[in-house]
Amino acid sequence: MAREIKASDKKPLSNFRASGGIAKIKAEESADGSTKLPTFDGIAYTGAPMTPSGWWGVIVVDLEGVIIPSQHRPVLRQHDEEQICGHTTLIEVGEEGIKVSGVFSGQAEHTSKVTDPAKNGFEWQLSVGAVPLRTEFIESGATTKVNGREVSGPITISRETELKEISFVPLGADDSTSVTVTASRGKSMFKILLAKSMKKGLIKAGKYSAEDVDKMSEEEAKAALNDVMAADDEEDDDEDDDEENDDDTDLEEEEKPKAKAKSSATKTAIQASRKEHAAELTRVGLINKLAASHPAQFIKVNGSDVNLFAHAVEKGWTPDRVELAILRASRPGAGVGSAHLHLPSDLQATDAVLESAILQAHRHSMKLEDDDYYFSRSPSGERVRRVPEYIQREVQAGFRGRYSDQVQQTAHTMFKGRASLHQVIESAFRANRSSSRLDLKSESGVRAMLAEWGHNEPAFRAEGASTTGISNILSNVMNKFALQGYLYTDPAWRKFCSIRMVNDFKPAKSINLLGSVMFKQLGPVGELENAVFGDQAFANQAAPYGIIGTIPWTHIVNDDLSILSTVPSKIGTGGGLALNDIIWTLKKNMYAGTVNGDDGVSFYRTTSVVTAAAAKSGTAYKANKMTGGSSAMSATALQTAKALFDNQIDPNGNPIGNSSSKPVLLHGPSNWQSVSSLLQAPSIVYGGVAGSNLQPDKNMWQGYAEPVMSPYMENANYVNSATAWELLADPAMLSAIEVAFYGSDTPAVLQAGPDYQFDKLGISIRGTMAMGATQQNFRGSVYSAGV
Repeated sequence: MAREIKASDKKPLSNFRASGGIAKIKAEESADGSTKLPTFDGIAYTGAPMTPSGWWGVIVVDLEGVIIPSQHRPVLRQHDEEQICGHTTLIEVGEEGIKVSGVFSGQAEHTSKVTDPAKNGFEWQLSVGAVPLRTEFIESGATTKVNGREVSGPITISRETELKEISFVPLGADDSTSVTVTASRGKSMFKILLAKSMKKGLIKAGKYSAEDVDKMSEEEAKAALNDVMAADDEEDDDEDDDEENDDDTDLEEEEKPKAKAKSSATKTAIQASRKEHAAELTRVGLINKLAASHPAQFIKVNGSDVNLFAHAVEKGWTPDRVELAILRASRPGAGVGSAHLHLPSDLQATDAVLESAILQAHRHSMKLEDDDYYFSRSPSGERVRRVPEYIQREVQAGFRGRYSDQVQQTAHTMFKGRASLHQVIESAFRANRSSSRLDLKSESGVRAMLAEWGHNEPAFRAEGASTTGISNILSNVMNKFALQGYLYTDPAWRKFCSIRMVNDFKPAKSINLLGSVMFKQLGPVGELENAVFGDQAFANQAAPYGIIGTIPWTHIVNDDLSILSTVPSKIGTGGGLALNDIIWTLKKNMYAGTVNGDDGVSFYRTTSVVTAAAAKSGTAYKANKMTGGSSAMSATALQTAKALFDNQIDPNGNPIGNSSSKPVLLHGPSNWQSVSSLLQAPSIVYGGVAGSNLQPDKNMWQGYAEPVMSPYMENANYVNSATAWELLADPAMLSAIEVAFYGSDTPAVLQAGPDYQFDKLGISIRGTMAMGATQQNFRGSVYSAGV
């Protein structure tokens, strides 16, 4: 029986990472003897059943359903997107599997990690990283054909699979991930059954000795078992033929019943053998399912730690006894010097569960889930939004999506809101079916853990399904604290800067929104004139920024979980500080007059050019700067600024419509009371001057602009003015500054891989962010220098 599962189902499908054949690597030479880039080719996936991470049991990719987006796919080292080795030049899917050819076009620091060992004789294997789009589950006992070979359930078939990347990996899985070896995770069950059947005399396998069986591979043992059982069937048939020809034999009548009885006993024995084999496979499959559903890979039996799965199979335990052993192992205990886990057998320590456990332990410092975090309070008690609403929606939706009520309840049941660093690490290693014993109280133990770390990320591995990756867990958690630290930094720039996402690090120009777009009357033939949309004069460019920090091994030994919040939070803050430095350094220079507008004149100018000749030539402009004592924040100064703002024109002298949207009033802390009084007070009490005793009965400025305060206006490293302020258009309509991001507008925190960790005793993390800023259109702002 088969069940189809689509990628759109509630539970998302995990990505595939599956190893294939040996990679052939060679250094190319051109005809003139000069060295070209090295190349490689090989089978990236053979079409065999495998054990992928995030899935229970076995999966096979249907080669007929492989989707190749393009012939040029990235080639990585160990599926690490930060280690780009090159790209493919040819990808073919045939009976042999997924065959690839490519070139080492990556940076030398990454390619050398592959080519240097290859020169010394090391055989790399190729591996595919892919996304399953549609899968089919074959129930236990059912069979079907995939890639020209018959497979038996339980097994998942990825009917449609999109190829994402190719990787070089040191260890493959195709040669040891068939259905049976995945089920046994130890000595091949075919070898076990063959040896048992020979010992009990149930099958006539005289041509195989016990030594021969030990030397057999799994496939050889399977073939031998089929061979000897088929031979027994043929012998039975021969005996049946003999019975049919009794009249032609010299057997005495009294011997015939004995022969029939012998034949019947042989058949019964063979049938019993087959039933025993089927029962044994069923038992092993159930034990495997129980063991895979519980992170306690090692349990204590008679005072010794044993592998749960291997011990249960070898000792002939029933599934009920295995479940009982798991329950006993899950009971609370003293646990001195190592993590103790209370894990009921129906709970799984998945990535999301462990992440939720860490966040629950940090519930006093994790604020992203609280609505109040995105607001601040004014001195009058008014609730003022600090972080844009769309960011709040995205962040909180991400929390709800990943940490469902069920996930949070599982985490609470397992850790009671008191998870420690040791518990999280040990849980991840156990759930990942690591064979290592963790000693996190010693330097040598931490070193061993870090060495093992690099080999326990979710991947296709022969020893069994992996469900968790400690690096992924820590990265996900640390990214949330980094985001929190990032959002704590001054967010004022989001109110007056437009945001642009770029595809690379090259300079890129925006469209000039003030092109010649006025409708023209149609001529006699009804022809329309083309609008002119030129590029903005200033190209923006994102550049990579980042920093590396290391959580010292002493914090690991001391079981200090708080380090997972404090370090990444500071790294996130560092990203926000760097971004503000870029923006406010630019703004400081714009205010100082060292930055020009798109017409070559200083960005902020105190004079206007509005002549007919200038309008005709497209060089007209209006003043957008106020200076002197009258420019200090007041109702009169704001009226002057509003007039300048509303009267801004395009290069052809036409009004640009600044007055049609609510502007932003940017100011420093010293101007806060004056701005708040003007823009938020319902009325203004007039002191009274002779001849000026007639005043309106309400504040005409209330709600005119959105007040945005930034300490960067008064900071000595930047604008350094307590009286300066600025009126700016909605950046979505006409921005004075554009900020460019590559990848994301928030910092990314990653846990460093094992290669970087090698000489550092601790958990090294890095924060990265690619960003840049440039001036855009001066017509969208009016700057007042103040006193």
